[in-house]
Amino acid sequence: MLAYEEKRGFIRMAVQCPAHYRLSGASATAPAVAEDLSGNGIALLTEQAITPGTGLRIEVLPAKSITPPLAAEARVVRCDPLGEGRYRIACALERVLPESEIGPGFP
Repeated sequence: MLAYEEKRGFIRMAVQCPAHYRLSGASATAPAVAEDLSGNGIALLTEQAITPGTGLRIEVLPAKSITPPLAAEARVVRCDPLGEGRYRIACALERVLPESEIGPGFP
């Protein structure tokens, strides 16, 4: 029998939620789709390649209004091209923002 031990600190949840992000220092936002989420990371599908190490502000908008949006500061860990101008961006969540820090126009 093969033994398997989960090496992740948090369970990864598959999601398909609209999201948007802003690169650190930029003024414009861009659309994305949150593909999976864990306690310390998120994967976004984007139309823009983003260099690892880049800081982002992210907002994920859940499909059901019973769940509040997720607003966070994150850092890009990996950028994988998917073809046809699409990219999977793996990010480490650096800080989940409390509602009191989220103003109009976030991210």
